Amino acid sequence: MKDEANTKAHLERELREMRQRIADLEASENERKRAERRVQTQFAVTHIFAESATLRDATSPLLQAICEGIESELGELWRVDASSDVLRWDGSWHVPSLEAREFERISRETTFSPGSGLPGLVWASGHPAWISDVTTDASFHRMSIATRMGLHGALAFPIRNERDVTGVMVFFTRDIREPDHDLLKDMADIGNRVGLFTERKRAEEALRKSEATGRALLESAAEGIVIVNPDGRIVLANVRTEELFGYQRDELLGQTLEVLLPERFQNSHADHRAVYFAEPRVRPMGIGLDLAARRKDGTEFPVEISLSFIKTEDGVIAMGFITDITERKQAEEALAREVQEVARLGEEAQVREAFIRDVVESIRDGIVVVDREGRITAWNRAMEQLYGMTAIEARGLPILEAFPKLKAQGFAKVLARILEENEEVALGGFEHETRFRGRVTMDLKGSPLRTPTGEVIGAVFALEDVTERIQLERIARQSEKMAAVGTLAAGIAHEINNPIGIITSRVELMLMEAREKGLLPEVMKDLQVVEKHAGRVAKITQGLLSFSRQAPWKMTTVDVNQVVEEALLLVEKQLAKEGIVLKKDLAPDPPKIQGSPNHLEQVIVNLLTNAREAMPRGGVLRVSTTVHRPPLTDDRKGEDRSGRRSSVIESGVQIRIGDTGPGIPAEIVPRIFDPFFTTKEQGSGLGLSITYGIVREHGGTITVDSRPGEGSSFIIQLPIPGGAKTGGATHGERAHPRRR
Repeated sequence: MKDEANTKAHLERELREMRQRIADLEASENERKRAERRVQTQFAVTHIFAESATLRDATSPLLQAICEGIESELGELWRVDASSDVLRWDGSWHVPSLEAREFERISRETTFSPGSGLPGLVWASGHPAWISDVTTDASFHRMSIATRMGLHGALAFPIRNERDVTGVMVFFTRDIREPDHDLLKDMADIGNRVGLFTERKRAEEALRKSEATGRALLESAAEGIVIVNPDGRIVLANVRTEELFGYQRDELLGQTLEVLLPERFQNSHADHRAVYFAEPRVRPMGIGLDLAARRKDGTEFPVEISLSFIKTEDGVIAMGFITDITERKQAEEALAREVQEVARLGEEAQVREAFIRDVVESIRDGIVVVDREGRITAWNRAMEQLYGMTAIEARGLPILEAFPKLKAQGFAKVLARILEENEEVALGGFEHETRFRGRVTMDLKGSPLRTPTGEVIGAVFALEDVTERIQLERIARQSEKMAAVGTLAAGIAHEINNPIGIITSRVELMLMEAREKGLLPEVMKDLQVVEKHAGRVAKITQGLLSFSRQAPWKMTTVDVNQVVEEALLLVEKQLAKEGIVLKKDLAPDPPKIQGSPNHLEQVIVNLLTNAREAMPRGGVLRVSTTVHRPPLTDDRKGEDRSGRRSSVIESGVQIRIGDTGPGIPAEIVPRIFDPFFTTKEQGSGLGLSITYGIVREHGGTITVDSRPGEGSSFIIQLPIPGGAKTGGATHGERAHPRRR
């Protein structure tokens, strides 16, 4: 029994071993078959690549071969859409027994981003992935349709080129399969091969397109293109070359390049060509030279040529790019002629412009140009001197800012008439306060500024300083009036003087007799009134005689400062009594003048008295003497030392007497030197007339500068013997010299 048991155990052990060997053999056989299928799959993939022109042609056969090789029921291809950064479905294959239309529809409408779903996971990681059962994997997006189709196992691997993942292949099985790492490795290898195939096909397609594009570019080029080999023979020429040279392409192929050159250049060019092939580079040909080419008919035309080269397996080939520059040469010649003409016209214009500018700058009248907005664009030298503002300062200013008083005179409407209605306007006698010269009187004329086509682009104004003319006209009228009044005054004085003398003497006798006889007081009083007024008439008559004096005075050398001091002695106490402060500023050692000391003292006392009476509540009385000389340099002719232009400049001694009283109203100033004109209740109106006459007899001038509320200043200008004399008065003053 024991032997039987041992035998049985031995047989069972051998049976188990046999079964294990059989199982191992079956497993080995299965592995061998799988290996054969994988090898067959690799061969099939290689065959498909060889037979397919593009990846799209290879997609379905490739998926079928892999499905059959790994015993899969469904395979699909997903491509990377770089523009949207997603995976898109690009095709599938399935066994005939599997109904996959719904699965394909859903897949076609689905995209995967990196890391999303099985395809997105493989794309993001770049490594194959295996799911044993997609119906239990929550990350599988198409679980529902896969369950209905009975799909379970899934294998996915990336399609790669040398740089990136360009797609993903996914394969499904109906049975649940555990991961097979050898299979994953094989599929990864296939993915790499598919990627390389795709890249190669794309490169081939790009090359085909590039060649087609190159041919199209060659034939459509605006330049003639000629390609020659190292022997200098033409191997290619484009259509434009045929048009330029008049050859058919077949006539050029095989010819040496020199056939396209004028005969005089052919020998030397062969040497230049050999040098270029020895050291080829991209460069223009014949820098600085005028190149020429020759047509088939022998005619020549100017060209530009650029050289380039390509290195091939057969050696270097050179390319020449030829441009016909006949029209450009003609245009350049025409342009050169036009430039010369423009330069000539420009020089003429500059000469004319300089001439016009010199004329404008030389005109004594001020010239101002404004644009359509009323802004100053030109301001000549006369305006600088007249107004005291430089052209740089004036340009860009609105004209109403430069001349504010014009606004009150309605100048805005005048400017509108010029610019809008093309009218010429004139505005006379307006006064303006300048920067340095004070108040001046101007005449203004304005005209439209037109272009040669007649378009009004601004306005031109001519401003004439008529201050001196108006002063001279006023002086002339005053002189005529004063001369007539003087003649009349002399006649009246002579006619009245004798009767007044008789009346005065008779009244004196009557008063003496009345006192002796003791006449009634009323009679005495009447006689005293007659005597008083007879004396007043006699005084007026004496003033008229002084005003109209026609006999010359005896002139001596006079120290003006001494005359002023003596006059001040006569009024100092009265000034102090009335609370008037005296301020003296006398020039040290002024030049002596020729004059009458007594009459000059009378003038100064009269002016001091008028100044005192103008300040009944006290004030300041200023008395000064200064020496005035004309400019020393030619370039400052017509200007004083402050840069102001004057209508009159004379070497002399100036006496100025000023007060801080109420000033003289502007409308009265022109009449203050008229005989019998007075604003005082008890005045005779002869004081300033006599003063005026005395100053006149000394060859001097007397002027007044007065502003209401600021006081008045009387300025006496007395000439120095032998001094330069150019006549008249400074700005803002009124002079009244008399003619004999």
